[in-house]
Amino acid sequence: MTRPFLVRAILPALLVLLSTSRPPAGAAEPPDTPRTDGETPDSSESPGPRAVFGAGTTAVTLDVVVRDSRGRPITDLALDDFELLEGGARQRIADVQLVAPGARTSRTAEAVASTRERAGAPEPGPAPTFVALVFDRLSPEARARSHRGALAYLETSRKNDYAGVFLSDLSLVTVHPFTNDRDALRRAIDDVSSRPTSKSERFRLGSRAYGDTDSGVPPTAGPESEGPSTVAVDPLRTRTREPGSAGEAGLIAMMSRMERSFEALARDQQGHSTINSLLALVDGLGQLPGRKTIVFFADALAIPPHAQARFESVVAAANRGNVSVYSIDAAGLRVHSGLAETAGRVNSLGAEAIGRDAESDGKLMESLELNEDVIRRDPSVSLRLLADRTGGFLVDNTNDLAAAFREIDADRRFHYLLSYTPSNQDFDGAWRPVTVTVRRRGVTVRARAGYLAVRTPGTVPVLLHEAPALAALEQTPLPTAIPVRAAAYQFPDSPDARLAVLVEVLGAGVTQEVDPVSRRYRSDFTILARFVDAEGNVVRKASEPYRIEGPMEEFDRARSGRVLFYRQPTLPPGRYTFEYVVHDVMARKAGAGRLPLQVDAAGTPAVSSLVVVRRAEAVPAAERDAENPLYYDDLLLYPSLGEPVSRSRDRVMSLYCVVRASAPVSGRLVLLQNGAVLAETPVRLSMPDTEGRIQHVAQVPLADIAPGRYELTLTITSGSKRVTRAVTVEVVP
Repeated sequence: MTRPFLVRAILPALLVLLSTSRPPAGAAEPPDTPRTDGETPDSSESPGPRAVFGAGTTAVTLDVVVRDSRGRPITDLALDDFELLEGGARQRIADVQLVAPGARTSRTAEAVASTRERAGAPEPGPAPTFVALVFDRLSPEARARSHRGALAYLETSRKNDYAGVFLSDLSLVTVHPFTNDRDALRRAIDDVSSRPTSKSERFRLGSRAYGDTDSGVPPTAGPESEGPSTVAVDPLRTRTREPGSAGEAGLIAMMSRMERSFEALARDQQGHSTINSLLALVDGLGQLPGRKTIVFFADALAIPPHAQARFESVVAAANRGNVSVYSIDAAGLRVHSGLAETAGRVNSLGAEAIGRDAESDGKLMESLELNEDVIRRDPSVSLRLLADRTGGFLVDNTNDLAAAFREIDADRRFHYLLSYTPSNQDFDGAWRPVTVTVRRRGVTVRARAGYLAVRTPGTVPVLLHEAPALAALEQTPLPTAIPVRAAAYQFPDSPDARLAVLVEVLGAGVTQEVDPVSRRYRSDFTILARFVDAEGNVVRKASEPYRIEGPMEEFDRARSGRVLFYRQPTLPPGRYTFEYVVHDVMARKAGAGRLPLQVDAAGTPAVSSLVVVRRAEAVPAAERDAENPLYYDDLLLYPSLGEPVSRSRDRVMSLYCVVRASAPVSGRLVLLQNGAVLAETPVRLSMPDTEGRIQHVAQVPLADIAPGRYELTLTITSGSKRVTRAVTVEVVP
């Protein structure tokens, strides 16, 4: 007899109230956790305009080396001592950490150390460092010099230093994987230094007559070579040798062109191979924590025009993965400066162009293009570019590589990590110059020169505050020391689905440290969310560090409030796992969870998740976010994250969904318990707006629904197609 009563009692109310209506605004709710930094925080529970996700909030981490006038590392700088400009615009630095033996300078590090000392835990040892010793195609002289330089690394390495030895030829050869075994590394360095490579050493007919325009003529000082001439020679002025011999002039011109054509093709092939090797190394190293170093031994790195875009990808990947490249010009000490060599080649090409037949149109322009290519081949161009843009430096014009390795070692052990989120969120693929300065005189500052603004959420860097939270997600079973609620609702968009991602923690769930002297409280925790696809790849990730403090008068309010983390990413259709975690820095505890998520392909009709609305608030028009799917007219809807619905407190249960359709649609709402249908009613939907979107809000009275666990399903029908969405609700007295 119970079921007919429920049907009779609920159906009239559903028929009356299941029409588009407004949920109650300003429902009773514990106050939000206050913030004192003057920003509109995620902890305000407001899914407002600043909530962006994924690649849109890609953070940039910079390694910054600061030295005094005598070359000694400076280790006493704080966050306020740094100034960072991106494209000329000042950026807000989120965190600064000194990396040095025994250093504790970031607020996160200080909090962790304080907790560790109170617990009597031992201080961890120094973090491991990783160095890739990469040998490019080298001449026998350069191989010997690189061998001596690489052995100098062993003099600076320590027990927690890991190095790998690699050969960049037509493919990337792993001579020895990463290890801290010095004997094994010494044997690998001996091995790679004796291996022949594909470097072209062809005999060049009359190279002296060509004015040494070919870089294959060794410019180094050594017994094997007297070095090239830097005086421009006109190869077509053959009258000084055999006046009137036009045939020989044509022959020399033909040989010169043939040699240059072959060399250009060979360098194009070798350039692509070298760049691919570097890209693979950077991609692999980027997955490791901390600072990573590539020491790149090369005669020169000539970037062909066709490989320029891929070269920029190496720089971008290195910046994302916190990898610094130190380029070593293994040609060593030169008889003539690199500028003199380049000038000689350019002058000789100019003389050749001038000496050509005036009837040959376009020859001068061709020579100008060759001049550009010659400049590209200057080691001070490509090798320096690779090093400077990734925070390293170029070692050139020296045979003493041991001193260079001592300086590289100092960079690895004494540097600062600066983290910031760019204010310019238009990731258009352009190169963004970054400048870091220090408010102190007589110092030198070295950092990455910038980064490529590209959307690559799969390889976004790990910020300092994210590391312990990510570690918590790797635990089995997941930690549950902090109660946390989360949900990911999907809304139809084009071409991908837009999500409303929420993670919530109570203020009482995290540590609130009280200072009785200053009568202030503070907390330090991180909320992180990420999406993992069916193959296990992290495709979206976002986080927020919450370092909250305030006077004791606000302590009770903070304890009873809620902190809500909100993001609104887009995801293509597919199966995902939504992972979320709250990590308490002070107590070193965490709460985490996982939820399956199926993102449906766009179709007709396209229906959002069925959302139970916890409360709503009116938002002025100037403060609304047009992309936020949780806005309904002027109301901002706050979804329920699984909390029970109270009959006495809430009285009604509000539901929200969004439908996109190009044809008329109808709906039906069904109430079930344990699989049995208790009530059902048709749903009247409004007309689509100009974008083909229907927003529907309904209210279900709770007075006649007995306490228990129920399922609500909404079926939307368009023609012969049906889409059903369901939500589970617990009703309490």
